[in-house]
Amino acid sequence: MTADYNDYMFYAPIYHYAVRDWKNKKTSLMELYNRIDRNLERKDDDSVITNYHKDSLSMIESISEIFTDEINLFCGKVQSRFKLACAWFELTDKHAYHSMHNHGCTGYSSVCYIKYNSDEHKPTHFMSPFPNFLTGLQLTYTPEVDEGSIIFFPSYISHFTEPNLSDENRLIVSFNLQSV
Repeated sequence: MTADYNDYMFYAPIYHYAVRDWKNKKTSLMELYNRIDRNLERKDDDSVITNYHKDSLSMIESISEIFTDEINLFCGKVQSRFKLACAWFELTDKHAYHSMHNHGCTGYSSVCYIKYNSDEHKPTHFMSPFPNFLTGLQLTYTPEVDEGSIIFFPSYISHFTEPNLSDENRLIVSFNLQSV
């Protein structure tokens, strides 16, 4: 006997929220950023300015505290518990971009847009782990974001940013979450 049904064989979820109490949280993020900005350095491979290799572990407590509401909301949605594994800032000045990469094969990653002008900047682009099954073309997903948007996505999903063509810098904070 055969069954008639439609289903997804594979699924890659993304969770997109507006950060609660954004004005105060942005102030806290900017204070943290200003304390560590001396440790930011330009990556050779794609020109973003980041503290990923310097302060990533030291930011965990502050970022966990700032995003408690959003992390709890996300954990409730996926019905799992997570802890921050690392966190970092990324500044994209004029002509800078972040080449395609992923954050490993397990857990979730997050990006929050701190200084972001939707008229001037482009959001993160996410690449499907498999091509369009009819055309073979690469699939991408580009969410509509605003300053104060936070996105949680599977860490294995490759993603990138386009070059910033604006004189206005784009600033994000990212972090990786591991299951507990």
